[in-house]
Amino acid sequence: KKLEFAFANSDYLALLRAYKGWQLSTKEGMRASYNYCRQNFLSGRVLQEKI
Repeated sequence: KKLEFAFANSDYLALLRAYKGWQLSTKEGMRASYNYCRQNFLSGRVLQEKI
């Protein structure tokens, strides 16, 4: 699953892609956001607070 965010061997771009995916999921509602984070091993709380 982590390979979904891989792009040109760059950690920064992988983080950006994961964040953008999370942002899109938040537009679909809280449940979609939660599922996106769970499926991609991300922390919604960290994404919300840190960015």
